[in-house]
Amino acid sequence: MAPESIDLQYEIKKKEYLCKLCLSKMKCLFLLIVPFLAFIGCQRQPDAAIWNLTHTAPAQIWEECFPIGNGHLGMMPDGGVEQETIVLNDITLWSGAPSDDSNPKALQSLPEIQRLLKEGRNDEAQNLMYETFVCGGEGSGHGHGAKVPFGCYQTLGNMNIEYQYPNEDSVTNYRRTLCLNDAVHKVSFEKGGQHYERETFISRVDDVAVIKVKVPEPVEGPTKKEEANINGVSTGSTTCLPLTINLSRPEKAQVITDADGVVMFGQLDSNVERVEGMRYYAKAQIVVQDNETVIYFCAATDFLCADMPSRKALMP
Repeated sequence: MAPESIDLQYEIKKKEYLCKLCLSKMKCLFLLIVPFLAFIGCQRQPDAAIWNLTHTAPAQIWEECFPIGNGHLGMMPDGGVEQETIVLNDITLWSGAPSDDSNPKALQSLPEIQRLLKEGRNDEAQNLMYETFVCGGEGSGHGHGAKVPFGCYQTLGNMNIEYQYPNEDSVTNYRRTLCLNDAVHKVSFEKGGQHYERETFISRVDDVAVIKVKVPEPVEGPTKKEEANINGVSTGSTTCLPLTINLSRPEKAQVITDADGVVMFGQLDSNVERVEGMRYYAKAQIVVQDNETVIYFCAATDFLCADMPSRKALMP
């Protein structure tokens, strides 16, 4: 047999041996790794981090409130113990009306502005831009947009909640928290040996705000009023914490009560003759379940909701 043939057979045998050796080692490694992974998988994994913003007192100014929202409805609760104010917002609520605020001078002056810039006369180009690159008409009204056709964003109003406790004891262990993981606002404290909790969130799916007032045990002892109510509408229960809800707005608002809640509605100014402004509607409704009072709040404008109830239909 030629030496070249012997060398070739030797190399083939050598490679086969190395392959078998490599596969054997891989099997051993696999047998070691699989039990290890199974052991790790059976171990309790650490809980995900919880991100909270926390205060130990109610908000004294608007900037101290924790904001919650769902992209349409927004709330800024101050977490007050006896009197709580919640600023309400609807992203579609604007004054004014559709208008054409285009300015043809902007396009006409663009070539001149470009020429001045190429010549290094930046100050002159900037001044010309300030003169001509402005909207037509009154624009945003120089800070008074609510009074011009262009309009401006408008705050929906306030929800004011008055809580009535069975005693005048001081408040201890107050805690106000916004959980960034689930966008839930919580308030908890102790008063007169009783623990109180509130939980507020806004559902994106149902587009409804929910405020839960929880009392682990039925409230006992004399209260300022015998029953919880909404603007005088009784909930028919004394096991929960008595409270009163009001909706308000500085202008363009009417507030009425119906069988189960309080309704606020109105119409903003369009600032255009013979053109109707935007209409809005908001309602707070209460449901009592055992020792828990749940407040539901919803709002809409005719920007997206064309079938809103008319003023005549709302008035008793």
